[in-house]
Amino acid sequence: MLELHAQEGLNESSITEILTPYSFLEGAVYVSTSNEGAFSSMGANEAFIPYCGEGPSQTAKLAVYKLLAGISGKPMAWGALTGVKPVKKYDMLIRSGFSKEAARNYFARNYLISEPKMSLVEETYQNQLFGLGINEKQVSIYANIPICPSKCTYCSFPSIVTNDRALLEKYLDSLEREIEAVSPLLSGKGMTVVSAYIGGGTPTVLSEKQLGRLMGLISPLLAGGAEVTIEAGRADTSTIEKLAITRHLGANRVCINPQTTTAAALEASNRHIANELFAKAIENCKQLGYSTINCDLLLGLEHESRQSAIKSLRDVMSLSPQSITLHSLAKKRNSELPLDAVTGNQLDVSSLHDEMRAILSTAGFEPYYLYKQKYAASSAENVGYSLKGHESFYNISMMSDRGSIIGVGAGSASKILSHGDPLSHENRHNTKDVVAYIKNPAGTIEAKTRFIEKMLYWA
Repeated sequence: MLELHAQEGLNESSITEILTPYSFLEGAVYVSTSNEGAFSSMGANEAFIPYCGEGPSQTAKLAVYKLLAGISGKPMAWGALTGVKPVKKYDMLIRSGFSKEAARNYFARNYLISEPKMSLVEETYQNQLFGLGINEKQVSIYANIPICPSKCTYCSFPSIVTNDRALLEKYLDSLEREIEAVSPLLSGKGMTVVSAYIGGGTPTVLSEKQLGRLMGLISPLLAGGAEVTIEAGRADTSTIEKLAITRHLGANRVCINPQTTTAAALEASNRHIANELFAKAIENCKQLGYSTINCDLLLGLEHESRQSAIKSLRDVMSLSPQSITLHSLAKKRNSELPLDAVTGNQLDVSSLHDEMRAILSTAGFEPYYLYKQKYAASSAENVGYSLKGHESFYNISMMSDRGSIIGVGAGSASKILSHGDPLSHENRHNTKDVVAYIKNPAGTIEAKTRFIEKMLYWA
């Protein structure tokens, strides 16, 4: 039975209520405003918790975490921090008047975060400062192409698998109508589109003609010098002709994502793409003049060892991209991947991140955006690294909640900040159903118009 001993005056009843689901644990929790030295002897089934400034809920979470860490002997690098955007939390502390030292102490006390992860938060924050001064009149566009030639086992994005050209054309018809409705709303409010991200899915599943049409819809919205990213994640669909069209029509940043260069891991993920195709796509992007090439790696895949994962990183680095993003395998609701393939993974993905960070640092790569997800292997993070000057403004805007984003296409999300305030924003999602999106563009446009007019009332 779990016992709670709280210092007099603290909100013991609230802490007890939150701890109730964990009452089966054998142990004792001591909560106090004093420091741990007040309790000289703590056994494996006992935990001292300083009362958390975030209230009884976080205090109870700390209690459960610290008790389980003591029982298992396996503390976690991120401690009890479960939020998606730890750098945003750090930014909010700094903006509210905390010194860097005070913010560090806050994370240590309230989340029990490890030193490597704390320094990662601090360095990431420092490297994204240039993107945090976003003007309230600036906005980004996300265009979603939720269509793939095949489905990777780990993927949970709401996409459909098809090569039906007629269906793709109908999808672009509805997308065109939505963009044509959104454009005058934004310009009428004096909003400037400073970045665009074309994602999915697999945008390069579109034909050359269809990609040209898509770029022709987005390009007129953009301000001069806008960052434009095309996700060409699957090298088997990213021909030089398609890459040339998107580059010619304004894309200056491209994502070519091998995920791993380990053949067995690729096969197990239903990702039958030869490494030679990936290397060729990188070469093509360089020849076409993309200013930034990003490559994603996914850590924790089946048939991936620590050694093979590091080899994948070095394989990618040998091709000289300007940006590398390290993702952690995570169990997501709509993926084919079973939960035990993640939770039962013996690879320490969290410490693998630390090792890869050191390797990337020696080559001049620095972390510039960071987020976490539930049910990730080793409760590890996702981190974008880049050479100086190749950070993605869109990614910073998305993860810092400092910029508004208008999503178009099925499954896209929009986020608009009221007067540019990251503490005051609303989200709206388009339907995830591709067929429903195609059949009812008027419904999408009506809801999107109401949302934009409501949130930009002040503009």
